[in-house]
Amino acid sequence: MTTGRAGGAAADAESERPAQPRTPGRKEDHTPVRALTPRRARGYGPGRACHNRGQSRYADRYNRRPSTASGEDVHERRQQKIRRRRPRPETFPGVGGRGRFRPRTAERSPTRGQTTPRILTYSDHRPPGETRTRFLKDVVFPAIERESNGRLKIEAHWDGEIAGSFDALRAVGEPGGTDMATVVPEYTADRLPLHQIFKSFPLGPTGRSQIEFFRRVHAEVPAFPAEPEKNNAVHVYFGTGYPAAFFSAPPLPGLDGLRGGTWRSSSFWHRDFLVNAGATPASVPWGQPVLDALAAGTLDGVMVNVDDGYLLNVQDAAPDVLIAKELWLGHVYPVAMNKDVWNGLPQNDRQAIRRAVETSYRALGAVMESSFDTQVEELRRSGANVHVLGPDELERWRTVTEYREVQASWVKAQEAKGVTGVGAALAGVTKIMNCFVRP
Repeated sequence: MTTGRAGGAAADAESERPAQPRTPGRKEDHTPVRALTPRRARGYGPGRACHNRGQSRYADRYNRRPSTASGEDVHERRQQKIRRRRPRPETFPGVGGRGRFRPRTAERSPTRGQTTPRILTYSDHRPPGETRTRFLKDVVFPAIERESNGRLKIEAHWDGEIAGSFDALRAVGEPGGTDMATVVPEYTADRLPLHQIFKSFPLGPTGRSQIEFFRRVHAEVPAFPAEPEKNNAVHVYFGTGYPAAFFSAPPLPGLDGLRGGTWRSSSFWHRDFLVNAGATPASVPWGQPVLDALAAGTLDGVMVNVDDGYLLNVQDAAPDVLIAKELWLGHVYPVAMNKDVWNGLPQNDRQAIRRAVETSYRALGAVMESSFDTQVEELRRSGANVHVLGPDELERWRTVTEYREVQASWVKAQEAKGVTGVGAALAGVTKIMNCFVRP
């Protein structure tokens, strides 16, 4: 029995290697390769490093019995080795698998092996192309999906598809409605009485300061976050509105021109302000009826947030416009989430929503400022006579409205209805407002 270089028995004909041709003048060497010691296998020792490294890599290959496998079996074994050595592809929670090579910022899925995201339905009473709704669609909702690594996905329904503006809070708080919705506090004054306080100030902060104001109120005055919770909802984001503008059909050189005119406003606060300024408030449905009343002369002007007037093209019928960024309208559009849904989310998903909101707030102020400037330019290009009120005119407006007396009267009316903590809530909001606007 002859021993080959692999050290196996040659009696098994199927395991024998084919005979190699002999080289003339060269003695055939049948000495088996000597097994290497661990020290030599590691390439230690003078003059042997490279040689021993080569032997340590291949010695076990040559010192084992030749394989009896076919070529296809050998190929399959090699592929299995490659697959064992190959690292697992990077995966993310909610997309597939546990993710062996997970980025540091990624969070583990609350459910191991989760592959489908949690769908949160959202309802809005306005179309998606306006500044506020477009910001939600293009910035806030993608940020929530991104921060949650795909675990959360917002399914948005616009233009009152699920609930109108007067039904949004009910749709969020009650079963069978929607997970999230933008709520308009003035349309649900019976359920959110304290949120009516925001519009009671004639002047206020702008841009990013406006966002900070609303956040401070909800952080420092406990009665405000308690109101939505009583309706089984929590506020997760605050959208803000644009300042007020006066659109007048007759020439309106200044605020003194309000006296004696008939003006439309949807806010009970602003109707009282108009009365104190010498005007007569009128109730006209928003939309074409307003344009018709202006054209007929039964309505002299409209006090409304500048974007709504711009979108309705009120300037075509009322081309004289008084405006200022500080002309506070107090619009806030909280995005509310069903309280049970919020509490049912894992902690990492709630944190992801908070991070997404923080990121969005950093961009919102600049968006509101630039959009306001664009609207003013568009009004002027359309032929409107736009006058930006100066500091003295704004101070005059604040004095004329007698807003403190209006606030005091409202507090008494709410307390007569049984609403508690109204005076303390107003005092807390006033204290915060004085940090942004000189009292």
